[in-house]
Amino acid sequence: MATEFKPLEIKSIIDSPASNVWELFSSPGHLEKIHAFDKHNPVLKWQGEGSVDQLEYYSGIIHERTFTAWLPEVGYDIEVVERPSGKHTNSVKFRISPVDENRSELTITSTPAIPEAPSEEERQQDYESKTKPGVLMYFTSLEKGVEYYLTTGKPVHRNQFGALSPYSPAE
Repeated sequence: MATEFKPLEIKSIIDSPASNVWELFSSPGHLEKIHAFDKHNPVLKWQGEGSVDQLEYYSGIIHERTFTAWLPEVGYDIEVVERPSGKHTNSVKFRISPVDENRSELTITSTPAIPEAPSEEERQQDYESKTKPGVLMYFTSLEKGVEYYLTTGKPVHRNQFGALSPYSPAE
C-alpha cells in the first residue's frame, strides 16, 4: 500500500490588513512582486476561478497554475503542473484571515506530488529528506515576500530569503 503524505502547512502573521493581502493575491502577475524564485509571472487568463498563469523560475523551469476555487477576500486553490511536460507537481490552498485591523494570517497548504521510488521506504526517505524541506522553504520564502512587499512597497529580488535549487539556485 502506498504511503499517504499529509499536506504541508505554513502559517504566518503578516503586518498588513487581510484586505491588502487579498488585493495583492487577486491581482494578475502578483508573483513578480513577492516571489524570490520567480523571474516572470505571465497571465494566460485572469477572471477568478478558472484563471491560469505561469511561473518562470530563474532556473528556466516553468510551472502553470490553474485556479480551481476563488474565494473573494479569503483565498483560492490552485493545481500546478510543469510545462511543457504537463506533470502534476502539487495542489495548493492559500487562505487569508484577519487577526485584527492591521494584521492578517496567511496560511499556505501544499499537497506535493511525491515521485515514485523503488520502495515505500525510499519514497518516505525522499519525502522527509528532499520534498518536505524544499516545499517548506519554498512557501516560507513566499510568505516572507508577501510581508516584505506589503510593508515596504518594494518587490523582492532574486533569492532574497535564500536560494532553492532547482528553482533559483545560488548565483
